[in-house]
Parts: sequence; C-alpha cells; structure tokens
Amino acid sequence: MAVSAGPWVFTILGCLLCSIWTWYQLRYYARKDTPTTYFAAVFISWWFGILAVVVLLPMDLAAAKYGDQYTNGESAHKLVQFLWRLDYWLTFVWCWMVCPVVMEYWAAGEFTFKGRLKAAVRHNMRFYAYAISILVFVGFFVAISKGFGPSAVAGYLIAAANCYGMLLVVLMIGYGIVDVPRELWVRSNPARQLRYLEFTANSVESSMLDAKCDLEEIIRSVYAFKNKLEQGRSGIITPD
Repeated sequence: MAVSAGPWVFTILGCLLCSIWTWYQLRYYARKDTPTTYFAAVFISWWFGILAVVVLLPMDLAAAKYGDQYTNGESAHKLVQFLWRLDYWLTFVWCWMVCPVVMEYWAAGEFTFKGRLKAAVRHNMRFYAYAISILVFVGFFVAISKGFGPSAVAGYLIAAANCYGMLLVVLMIGYGIVDVPRELWVRSNPARQLRYLEFTANSVESSMLDAKCDLEEIIRSVYAFKNKLEQGRSGIITPD
C-alpha cells in the first residue's frame, strides 16, 4: 500500500526548518570572513543533530503511538529505525572523520592544498592511532570477560563514542560551572581587578618588548633575503 503524504510533508518541512534555523545560528555566531568550506562543514554537523530532535523524535513518538497506521500499513517502526541509524552513522562519520580533518586543515601552516591536507590527515592519524589502541585494549578485555562477537562491534563503537562525548561534556560543564562564575565574581570588584592588572603589567610589557625584538629581527631577515633574491635575478651575486 502506498505511503501517505503526511509523513513526507512533515519530513520535508522539518528538514527545511532545520536548514533555516541552522543557517541563522551559524550566521549569527560565525565571523563574516569565515570560508565557505568551514561554514558548510559546521552547518552539516549541526543540521544532523537538529534534524534528530525536530524531525526524527516526533516521528518516533508518532510511530510508537499510532503504530503501522502512521504510514498506511507500512511498518513505521522499521522506517523510523532506519532513519535513526542513517542520521546517527552519518553524524558519527562526519564528526569523527571529516570535521577533525577540516579543523586541522584550517590550522595547518602549509601553503598548498595538498600540503595542508596531508598535514591535517597526519595530525589526526596520531589521535586515531591512540584511540584505536585504547579501543582494541578495552575491547579485548571486554571480549574475554563478557564475550561478544562481530555483531556487537557497532554497539561497542556507539558506547565508546558516547563515553568520550559524555566525558568531554562533564569536563566542560564542570569547568564552566566553577570557573566562569568565579571569573565574573573577580571582575566585579574594580579594586581587585586593578591590583591584578598592575601585577601583570610588568610581565606583559616584558613579553611585548621581546616580541618587538623578535619582529624586528624577522623583518631584517626578510629584507636581507629580498635583497639577495633581487640580486640573484639581476645576475649580480654578492658574497655573504
């Protein structure tokens, strides 16, 4: 039997709403000169998460309440389960494989696309090597103590990713709950803030003078290299 148009209309409108909301949030928080590549990478990662809450969660609740009537005889539970798995694994691959490479590509100091891509992949390979080593060790221990076959690998990866994400959330929230209010409380006292700035002014000035000397040295090196390069192009080679 054909699937009713209601779920598809809801899905299309939900995807459109998620796209508009994600674009608005990124345009609000992102810098104006953010490259399109990085904007698109963050947009896709946010879109998958918002889609799960705005579209998939209501569909799951409706399928659980109305059963097979939700799709005019087609198994609603299988459809929603497929969509959940698709959204989860696309988000998993995107956030664990694509986004880290894009982040390191932006921070790489190479001058060519190929060089920056190689540097980004090389940097992430170290993280993947550590993560895979830990996963293999823990998985080997769990396999010996509890026992699981190849069919449980997907669940093991999901549990490991969720544990890593929860650990980051706990660390960030714990730090933010303690440090952010304390910083606001310290800055609310002008006299204490003034004493702190007076205390750090000497070290800041010393760092500024060191940076200024380094900059002057770099400028002299650049001009010396520029003069040698111009002399080499004109055919005049002078000894060092």
